[in-house]
Amino acid sequence: MKKLFLVTVALALLGSFALQVSGSKVNKFAYASTLLQDNKTKVMQDQLPKEVQDALSSQYQGWTVGDIYLVTSKVEYYSIELTKDGNTKTVNLDKDGKAVM
Repeated sequence: MKKLFLVTVALALLGSFALQVSGSKVNKFAYASTLLQDNKTKVMQDQLPKEVQDALSSQYQGWTVGDIYLVTSKVEYYSIELTKDGNTKTVNLDKDGKAVM
């Protein structure tokens, strides 16, 4: 009877610890995604620098431009969603129209 009680208490403690750990990971993820969202500003295509517009028209000819965001982090760049023939991709270009990883 004593062993059953100890096993029950041990399982309860482990379960409580597991909930605390998984909860903290979720909170950290939610906080990180909020930070990432705060660094994005929606931009219209005609507001892009000429170099970025030139890169789009020459390197992505035939692609339709969708949502565009100016992302400010360590490096400032434009995140541009493109679609063509049912395919969608996102390209990241700096203010000079050069690809950013």
